[in-house]
Amino acid sequence: MNLFVYGSLMFDVVWQRIARTSNQGVPATAHGWSVRSLQGVSYPGLVPAPPGSLAQGLLRTKVSPAALARLDAFEGPDYLRQLIAITLPDGSPSSAWAWIVSPAAMHLVLPETWDAESFARDSLTDFLRNATGDPP
Repeated sequence: MNLFVYGSLMFDVVWQRIARTSNQGVPATAHGWSVRSLQGVSYPGLVPAPPGSLAQGLLRTKVSPAALARLDAFEGPDYLRQLIAITLPDGSPSSAWAWIVSPAAMHLVLPETWDAESFARDSLTDFLRNATGDPP
């Protein structure tokens, strides 16, 4: 299965600890989506956005059923897995499954775009400890 990841799962260290596999990521863009900050947490959510909006992320291919089950459990009830259209770096269209913010959790979405660099600098170490129980 192909997955579009846009937040913490873009970081190989997070991906490998959660999925327990090392599917390499290829840059990808989702048109009409936005990666937004969420209230009270350091990780983001993917939400529908006006035409022209772009969500940057990675396409991780050939994800096994076992890894997908671990990832679904990790994402939890505030997210739904949905098939979305993406564009690859060469401009070719594709599709992949992505976890989007569920309708019940939309009240958590903040107006700010999530920043991966800030996450890496300020939150990644604590996120790994909290999400996996393992030291970074």
